[in-house]
Amino acid sequence: MIELYKVVEFSDMVSETFFFTSSDEEYEYDGDVYIPKAIGRTNAESKSELAKANIEISFAITDEAARRWIDTSSDKSVSFTVFTVELATDPIDEDDVEINVSWKGRLTSVKLDASQIKVICENVMTSMKRTGANRKYQRTCPYLLYNENTCGADMFDFREEISISAMSPSGTVLTSPEAASKPDGFYLGGILETTDGSKRYITRHVGNQLTISRPSAEITNAFSNTGYGNSYGLFYGQTVFYAYPGCDRTKETCKNKFNNLNNFGGFPFIPIKNPFGGSSIV
Repeated sequence: MIELYKVVEFSDMVSETFFFTSSDEEYEYDGDVYIPKAIGRTNAESKSELAKANIEISFAITDEAARRWIDTSSDKSVSFTVFTVELATDPIDEDDVEINVSWKGRLTSVKLDASQIKVICENVMTSMKRTGANRKYQRTCPYLLYNENTCGADMFDFREEISISAMSPSGTVLTSPEAASKPDGFYLGGILETTDGSKRYITRHVGNQLTISRPSAEITNAFSNTGYGNSYGLFYGQTVFYAYPGCDRTKETCKNKFNNLNNFGGFPFIPIKNPFGGSSIV
């Protein structure tokens, strides 16, 4: 049995498609040429919880296509479609085959071992398992910051250039002179954008230090290649990145920090006492 793998990578409204096959020679299907590759996968199991019905697709540790997803798996949307090619007759008739979609899903994570890169994918049906009404009656704003359809704040109006002067061994704690000029927490809940367009969530901002949700290869490489400091009285380094301030979802921050009160989605005047609790609220 031969399997065909169609992989579509989406990023910033641009898509790139890869075609692989477990066969030892090229296979043409639907006008596309599938390239032979050392590839395999685990069996897709039927489970009551879709989130647990994952498969692992294994590539060689040297595979260039798989290596690109080690760093970009969380920045880009990558979908996998697996086709099964079954021979319909015996003896073999190359024109008499049956090709069906045996599995479809999306990349969620990547892990490595000594000889393989394993791409973890979840069933495509998990993307449909969403709540219908997600608006909540709460004091703070429920909207996603900088979302054009809800929050409405234009992130480019608040974009600021910052430089990185030091980095922790983990790659998640960054020192920035520009961050020190802002009050603590100014960037908390905001975004750090690298020169290649990938983004990291800022989980902490104290003094001149920013903590990001996970390391960025782009930041690490840029920092390592340029350095930072003084030499012969001249300043060098200072690779520029972009930082976007965060929001604590309160009415005051929406008004004073973003001038966006008209789009505030919270209900700050909810009574402190529960009117259904049985006691008087007056």
